[in-house]
Order: sequence, then C-alpha cells, then structure tokens
Amino acid sequence: MPTSRQIAAAAEVSEGTIFNVFDDKSDLLEAVVAAMLDPTKFEEIIDNIDREQQFAAQLESAIAEIQRRVVDVWRVLSIVPHQPLEAKRWATSPAITSLLASSDVPLRFPPAQAAEMLRAITLSLTHPLMSDGPLAPSVIAHLFLHGIIDGVIE
Repeated sequence: MPTSRQIAAAAEVSEGTIFNVFDDKSDLLEAVVAAMLDPTKFEEIIDNIDREQQFAAQLESAIAEIQRRVVDVWRVLSIVPHQPLEAKRWATSPAITSLLASSDVPLRFPPAQAAEMLRAITLSLTHPLMSDGPLAPSVIAHLFLHGIIDGVIE
C-alpha cells in the first residue's frame, strides 16, 4: 500500500495539503477509488471521437479508450485497499451507445446492447487476469464487426 508521502508526491502536493482535504488515509484511498470508477471523463473522451472517420476507426478509438480504462482501474483496484464494490452491473455507456447509433452501418443488435457487447469483448481481451496481453484495438474492432469466421457459413 502506498504511503501518504508517496500519494502526495504522485499528486504533486504536500502531504499536509492532502490531510487538509481528507481526514485520514482511508478517506483519501476511498476518494481515489471513487474517482477511478467515475465514468465522466471516459464518456467525454468517447463523445469527442471524430464521427467523420470511418466507422472501424471510430470503433478502434473507442476500444483504445476502453482498454486504457480497464488497465487504469485494474492498477488502482489491485494496489489500493478499498471497500467491496457494490454487486451491481456497471451502467451501459451512453457515449458508446451514441457512437454506435450514429453510424450508418446496420447493426444486428440495438445500440445499447451492442455497446455492452463491445465493452465486454474489450474487457475480456484486455484484462490482465483474462488474457496474455491486450489485443490491438484494430483486432478487437474487426472481431466485433466480423466475428471470428473467415468467410460465410451456410
């Protein structure tokens, strides 16, 4: 577990400043976990993906951000002691849903359901406990768009 001095150094503030805001180290660590789980910045990044790009490129950008979030959250949750997370499903991403809905590519599933699938596929192919290493966003985008079959099955 990081010391309060290490936390202050990483935040580029004095140790005293931290404890002017937080009562103790436990409160600080809970705030770190809450901040990591807050989807606001992620949603903003996804909303700002250039919709003028080809759809596959938009997907690759979204997948790269999902991967970054998976790794960042994993790193924090694996080293910072925290209260057990609520046993609830994480909300569907409105930004990913919007990205999928704005495409002129015909979707087999409603955009919200497709967004959940994209996040699940990306998580499973990125998380350090579920894969040997993250696949490239282009590979995940291709898998998402075309599946794993080479050619058409009748």
